[in-house]
Amino acid sequence: PNGVDEALLAVEPTGRFREQHSIPANAPVLLCLSRLHPKKGVDLLLEAFLDLRAQGKLAAWHFVVAGDGEAQYVERLRKITRGTGFEAAVHWVGWLEGAAKSAALVEANLFALSSFQENFGIGAVEAMACGTPVLLSRQVGLASEVLAAGAGWVINLDPAGLRAGLAEATNAPLELSARGIAARALVRKRFIWPRIADEWVVVYEKLSRAREETVGAHERTVNCY
Repeated sequence: PNGVDEALLAVEPTGRFREQHSIPANAPVLLCLSRLHPKKGVDLLLEAFLDLRAQGKLAAWHFVVAGDGEAQYVERLRKITRGTGFEAAVHWVGWLEGAAKSAALVEANLFALSSFQENFGIGAVEAMACGTPVLLSRQVGLASEVLAAGAGWVINLDPAGLRAGLAEATNAPLELSARGIAARALVRKRFIWPRIADEWVVVYEKLSRAREETVGAHERTVNCY
């Protein structure tokens, strides 16, 4: 797999990210951090969040959208919130890098990646390294490992699946905490570079042995008279 910097495992929240973006210190945060593109399903995620708010659920939650994309598409996303009465609960923070990105990941209570297709999902791994559990669509390559490790939730990528997954995850603060701990443990075990380097060493050793065995099998003794 791809890996993440070990330093993310030690990142702790300071509250500065929330202060910078006018998010109450005690408000739980749902974070979507990715390139803003139709394949990411951000529109469905946003609509599910707003639907639940309209039903009186997720009342305390704030939704942070971190990322950027084509201006026309980003404007389409922004229009989804207008006129709902919940505009103040959705924060458009733009593209984040470095310390600002780490701060967003560790301040979040739940990271969501609702892609229609995602080979891996490095943003989700970075979130888990920061101790943030994840909500993933089944189309995300990491989904099976997250499910097996109890590091988050895996949902069907449709309006009903997203609403159900969000409702379940956001209504269980103790479970959020437990899955956040499991998420960090999964990254430490599977996705830091030293672990991955060890796996590559094993792969290269196997390839080397296989080549030596192949060469040996084709060697013949030639008698010269």
